[in-house]
Amino acid sequence: ILLQAAFEQTPMPMMLISIPDMVYKTINKAGEEILLINSYDYIGKRITDVQQSWEEYYPDGCSVSKHELPIQLAVNGIKTHQKELRIKRHNGTWVWVICSASPIYGEEGKIIAVFLMMLDISERKAVEESLKEQERMLTETQHIAGLGSFIVDFINQKWTSSNVLDEILGINQHFDRSLNNQLLFIPPEWQNKINGIQSEGRQFPDKRFENEYQVRRVSDGQNRWVHGVGELHLGK
Repeated sequence: ILLQAAFEQTPMPMMLISIPDMVYKTINKAGEEILLINSYDYIGKRITDVQQSWEEYYPDGCSVSKHELPIQLAVNGIKTHQKELRIKRHNGTWVWVICSASPIYGEEGKIIAVFLMMLDISERKAVEESLKEQERMLTETQHIAGLGSFIVDFINQKWTSSNVLDEILGINQHFDRSLNNQLLFIPPEWQNKINGIQSEGRQFPDKRFENEYQVRRVSDGQNRWVHGVGELHLGK
């Protein structure tokens, strides 16, 4: 009774199917809510006798075939561990889930049931998509404005750069971004001034760096005027 109550009241969608008759034994409340179904339409009935009202899809949009469904894999003794899927419900709405399914074995070592549970990750996916869209818009804006950016890590003696800055400097993703290579972009007549600006920034960390200077593109050796702005952030 206690185990049944825990199964029914857990916020994680779950269902249990008996084997070999392939009968829905129980679908908890959370399972009903995420699939938009009534468990009474399924419990006590064979999977083959019920028209499933939801459809499973891979993240790329391809439909999951019957033989690749987590339940069917579990029937064949194959566990599904935290597989990311999209589910289309009967009203046309979608939810993202992480699905796990496992066979349950009896004393004789035969599969007697299949247990499936899901984790609703729709909100997390919505946030991820929003961040991707913001990043896309930011990148597009940077391309239009010719605005590149970089971060210098003085502890590890490395720096990272945006795609737009890579274009400005004429480098690619394979370029060695160590601090020793910074001066490769600076024409000789500007190197002393740039070194002085960096030294001043370390001495006065609260001072904002903002200067116009020339850089030399690695790809073609051309000089470009840039307007650089930066701030130094000290670690704790």
